[in-house]
Amino acid sequence: MNRTPLYSVCMLCSNDAGRLRDSIESLAPLSKFVDFEIIVTDNMSRDGSREILRGLLKDGMIQEVIEQKCTRGKGRQLALEKARGEYVLCHLDCDDTFSAIGINSLIRLYHEKYEEMMMMTRRTEGGHSNITLAPRRLLLELGGWRD
Repeated sequence: MNRTPLYSVCMLCSNDAGRLRDSIESLAPLSKFVDFEIIVTDNMSRDGSREILRGLLKDGMIQEVIEQKCTRGKGRQLALEKARGEYVLCHLDCDDTFSAIGINSLIRLYHEKYEEMMMMTRRTEGGHSNITLAPRRLLLELGGWRD
């Protein structure tokens, strides 16, 4: 696809074969609300994740797969560098599933109250994942993600 999406969802994968497909498929309904791409940095998984990612890439569910042994910070940076969207959603990992309605609500809140800033949520119930949403330009100006 040659279109430039408005949002880039940057994800990390590290031996997540058991939950990977559910994770990516949970984002598919987001297309009802916004134009987005999915970029995944795979930390050279050895459990079949890379093969699943290649299949999802072929099927058009994701737009880019980066295969490189890396830290979480470096993996996020690699995905950010490939992102084409004006806005980037980071800290989504391939062992989690997501609510497209919830992410759309987060995007709406961001544009209503935090436009041009970086917004980070934190989920404390049942885990420690969060989502960061910011203009790609801002993340790059700040130096991206540290290794």
